[in-house]
Amino acid sequence: METRFPAIQDLTTPRVRNVVRRALRTGLDAEMLGDFLASVDWSGYESADSQVKAMLGEMEAWSTAYTERQLTRAQYVARLLSLLPRASERSRRLVMGGGSIALTVAGRVERPQPDEAQPRSEPGVQYLRAIA
Repeated sequence: METRFPAIQDLTTPRVRNVVRRALRTGLDAEMLGDFLASVDWSGYESADSQVKAMLGEMEAWSTAYTERQLTRAQYVARLLSLLPRASERSRRLVMGGGSIALTVAGRVERPQPDEAQPRSEPGVQYLRAIA
């Protein structure tokens, strides 16, 4: 999976969003996202798309805050999701608590088969078992 680009002026909003999607595909791949942000060459930023510059600036600030533990994993994921264009993508939120992972999804939620070890589901919240 190629995430390195030679210059910021070669990036487009859809390409940046695809990197965000790949980073969030299995929860959060903060290392891949950090590598991508570090690889962008800003030397030609004057001719780069203003929306791309704004997105990358926000992503770098959030990445730094997450690395310095000023943002929780859930807060970082929520901010990254805010960059995605579709409401179905933006509505997902990761919430950590007590060993369970609760993924809040807007709209209808298909509930898994009841499991005595899992807490009871709330409307709009699906509990997933954490993999050790």
